[in-house]
Amino acid sequence: MRVLVADDDPTTLFLVRDTLRRFGYEVETASDGLAAWNKLKDAEIPIVVTDLDMPVEDGLTLCRRIRAAAFSHYTYVVLLTQHSARKNLLEGMSAGADDFVSKPLDPEQLRVRLIVAQRIVTLERELRELNKKLTTLNQGLEVLSRVDPLTGAGNRNAFQEQIELTHANALRTGHSYGVVVCDLDRFKQVNDRFGHQRGDQVLAEAVAEIRSIVRTGDSLFRYGGDEVVLIIPNAGLENVARVAERICDGIRAAAFNAELEPSLQITASFGVAAYPESCGEGSHWAELFGLADEAMYVAKRRGGDGLERAPYQGEGTDQEQGRLAFAEGSPPKLTAA
Repeated sequence: MRVLVADDDPTTLFLVRDTLRRFGYEVETASDGLAAWNKLKDAEIPIVVTDLDMPVEDGLTLCRRIRAAAFSHYTYVVLLTQHSARKNLLEGMSAGADDFVSKPLDPEQLRVRLIVAQRIVTLERELRELNKKLTTLNQGLEVLSRVDPLTGAGNRNAFQEQIELTHANALRTGHSYGVVVCDLDRFKQVNDRFGHQRGDQVLAEAVAEIRSIVRTGDSLFRYGGDEVVLIIPNAGLENVARVAERICDGIRAAAFNAELEPSLQITASFGVAAYPESCGEGSHWAELFGLADEAMYVAKRRGGDGLERAPYQGEGTDQEQGRLAFAEGSPPKLTAA
C-alpha cells in the first residue's frame, strides 16, 4: 500500500521512509505540505504521515486541503508531532487528522498506527467498490422496471412517463406529436390454437417488426396484452397515420414463427391521434390516448387490418355523443383512413 511521508527534517524523513519500506509499504516523500499536496492531487495515495510543523505549508493546512478535496477515496492522515499539549491534539483532529505519533519516533508505535490506517482504507475501498456495484445494479433494475420482459419494449409505466414528458414539451413549445395504438387482430385465436408460448413468440416478433419500421426518436411500448402503443414526436396527424400504415403493411406481409410449421400470418388494427389536431389545444394527454384507443377499436370492428384517425371535431359537435355511442356498442363517426 502507498504511503506519503511529509517532513522538512531530512533525518526524520529518511528514518520514517526506511522504516515503512521495511514494513512493506510503497513510500513517497515530500519536504513540506504544499509539495505533499501536489503529489496527492496527481495520484491516489491512501495514507499520509505528515509532520505538524513544516515551512511553506504545515501539516494542519495539508489536513484541511485533504478533507476539502473531492477525492474519490478516503485519505487517512497520521500527524507526527513533538507537541503533547491537548490544544495541539484537538487542533489537529479538527483539521482532519485521524491519528498522532509522537516524536522521537518509535517504529513499532508507527507500525501499529499504520496497521489501523491500512485496515480502515482497505475497508473504505471495499465499501466504495460495493457501492459502485450496487449503483450499477440499481440502474439496471431501474431500466428493467420500465421494460416489458417479453418484447423488450417499454412497459405501461414507461409509457406514462414518456407521454407526460412529450405532452409537457408540446405545451411548452407548441410542437405537435402523435399516438398510435396497435392491437393484433384475432390474437386470442393464435393462443387458443397454438398455445400461449407460441403466441408469446408471435407477439415478440410483431413488436420487433414494428421496431424495425418506426423512426429513430419514436418510442415503443407494450401497453398490455397484445396492445402496443407508439409515441411519435414532432408529427401531425397525417405523418402519424403514414407511420401506422407502414407498420400495418409490414405486419401483414411478415411471416411469424417462420421456422415452425405452419408459419403464421397476422394483421393488426391501428388507431391514430395527434395533439393538438385530434383533441384541441390544452387537452390532457389522456384524452388524446383515449381517442387513439377508441379509433383502434373502430378499425377492429370494421374488420381489422387497417387504421382509423381520430380528428378533432370542434366545440358544439357530436364528438362526445359519438363516444357515448361507442361505449354503448355503436362505433363513433370517425374519419376513415
